Amino acid sequence: IGKKAGEAVTEQDARDYYQKNIKDYDVPEQAHARMIVAASEDEARQIKKKLNVRNFPDMAREVSLSPERKNGGDLGYFARGDMPREFEDVVFKLKAGEISQVVKTEYGYHIFLLEGRRSGRRLEFEEVKDRIMDRLRADRVERGVAAWMDSLKKNTKITIREDLL
Repeated sequence: IGKKAGEAVTEQDARDYYQKNIKDYDVPEQAHARMIVAASEDEARQIKKKLNVRNFPDMAREVSLSPERKNGGDLGYFARGDMPREFEDVVFKLKAGEISQVVKTEYGYHIFLLEGRRSGRRLEFEEVKDRIMDRLRADRVERGVAAWMDSLKKNTKITIREDLL
């Protein structure tokens, strides 16, 4: 993609970039989970006894100590490596709609609900084309500005008048 800064980015430029960086468009398996955090194991066990899939978000808002409590404990989608390992070890073993046992971590005592999963996949070119083209345009502008600054530095005469300092 060695075009000059002033030249337009084409769809073929974007396709070439996509092919050269294909691994960047692999999305790993993701889990969508909710979480409740309690201060003690006993408290977490008492909460778990009252939990079911339907009341989990409301219970999270009422009793959880985590910042996600305001969103019903919703952690959103995440892949392995995005969350603490203790979370992932539990969540990725659950089936959709299943509530975990109480899990102790350095952050407290957790209960997870797996909302669902997304399979790993490769993003298609059409899904990322606009993003790639924007990136290529920005790269060309950046190279153009850098070249312009270099030319200014080379072609500008600077005189230091020490007698005025």
